[in-house]
Amino acid sequence: MKKNNSIKHINKAISYLRLSEDDDDKLESNSISNQRLINQNHAEGLSIEIVAEKVDDGYTGTNFDRPGFQEMLELLRQGVANCVIVKDLSRLGRDFTGVLNFVQRIFPEMGVRFISVMDPYDSESEISQNDYLSLPIKSLINESYPANTSISIRGTLNSMRKEGLFVAAFTYYGFKKDPENRHKIIIDPLAGEVVRDIFRLKLSGYSQDHIADYLEDKGILTPADYKVSQGINFKTPFKRYARSHWTAQAVGRILTNEIYIGVLIQGRTTTPNFKVKKIIEKSEDEMAIIHGKIPKLISPTDFMVVQHLMDKDMRTAPGSETVYLFAGILECASCRQNLVRKSVKQNGKEYIYYVCSTNKYDKNQCSPHRISERKLTKAIILLIQYHINMIVEMKTLLKYIENIPFADRQVQKDSMRLNMLKKDYQLNMKRSAKLYEDYQDGILTKEEFLTYKKRFRERCQELEKLIEEQKNESIDIFKKIRNQNEWINHLLQFQNIQELDRRTLVSLIKNIRVSQEGNIEVEFWFKDEYENLLQSIENINISLQDSVIETFLHTPEMEGGVLCG
Repeated sequence: MKKNNSIKHINKAISYLRLSEDDDDKLESNSISNQRLINQNHAEGLSIEIVAEKVDDGYTGTNFDRPGFQEMLELLRQGVANCVIVKDLSRLGRDFTGVLNFVQRIFPEMGVRFISVMDPYDSESEISQNDYLSLPIKSLINESYPANTSISIRGTLNSMRKEGLFVAAFTYYGFKKDPENRHKIIIDPLAGEVVRDIFRLKLSGYSQDHIADYLEDKGILTPADYKVSQGINFKTPFKRYARSHWTAQAVGRILTNEIYIGVLIQGRTTTPNFKVKKIIEKSEDEMAIIHGKIPKLISPTDFMVVQHLMDKDMRTAPGSETVYLFAGILECASCRQNLVRKSVKQNGKEYIYYVCSTNKYDKNQCSPHRISERKLTKAIILLIQYHINMIVEMKTLLKYIENIPFADRQVQKDSMRLNMLKKDYQLNMKRSAKLYEDYQDGILTKEEFLTYKKRFRERCQELEKLIEEQKNESIDIFKKIRNQNEWINHLLQFQNIQELDRRTLVSLIKNIRVSQEGNIEVEFWFKDEYENLLQSIENINISLQDSVIETFLHTPEMEGGVLCG
């Protein structure tokens, strides 16, 4: 570094001012103004001319990567000034090691006088030169402030996250901060509708690339540009040009973000401490994951279906913006590989059918499992209609069951297990009562009496608990048939379908498997919920022996459980 040899005739200084956060002053922070005044007055008292002023307003003191500070160093290297004046050591910085390095090594090597007005410290003063303790202690105290502040802020933010309060600077695309509560987010009507459109397009068979093209053609602003258009000072590493463009990756981030089904995930990353800025990814257990604190933009069912589709390898149909109707959900029942679409032209007509992809590429592996697209489509429509009709009947039955008076259900007293538990309890109570008689008659010793008494008491307590659980279980049978509206209503959206489109297909059916004989096995969404509800209805019928429930349970689908065609 260049050393200034005229140190005994110092009269040119740089006034350095710094503040971590802006205050309400329209032009600059009030504290900056105060620092300026203090530095100027001190310089005048020492007959030092301030030739430059460098300001870092809104910059942390925990590092020296500040524009004003770096400009000051450059002026010192150029010899424009040979003195630095600050209000106090904390304005120079709050990094203990860094501050001492500048004051005790770098500035002296450059021949630069350093003055900290309020401490007071002046490198030209004999008192300051002979004081080896004050400067390190004050610097260490200054560093402890951001350390304690960092710990306090981290603790506060963690508590807020666990409460489901939104603490990030910017909301996710599709949401905005509530004007009345900045820690609460609400749906943004404009961006929220774009998010819904993205999910609708994906369910309709569009790839991420084609969704991005669609949004570009419509002139819809990207998330980053939309934030800027709303007056938000937002910067992102994903934006590389003046006007950013929709990409498949941007669409994919939206399609896989659980925020849109009301799951708020915060605290995904952290840093080792306030001085080290290295980003560390947290494990899922360490994140704050809160359900139900924010509104849902997308139904959980649509989100679930989209995630299922995202895992599939599907290609857009040639000359089309969407995939083929059965892409990604048609499987070979034998090898579980996808069936691929083939077309054959004969007598001026095009015939489309599906074959096992394994057999297509190696005739010695698997078998064709061939099925006509026309026959497949017709069969699927019939199966959907039949399944939906069963759901309609099930919903009607649930209303019927809920209207049966509880006293007539006879669940508690007709439960065989409950009666057995009660009998066991009564037997143990009789045995417990007889123990004292046997003890009095000398049949049992005192030690045997106390041992058996304890054993029977513990057994009775256990039976009391089991009896209560059984009663609750009997009541829960009826509770289980309630709150089924979400998945039932989802299926009933498609009650009167006559034609099959992509969105209807993927919203109702998870997989279709084709056997070697050309039979199809369909797995509808909510298979587990359907079967659990059916089991609850059967349990109720065991107690009630109701003719209406009995008729429902003996329909063809109820006896088979799997729809085939």
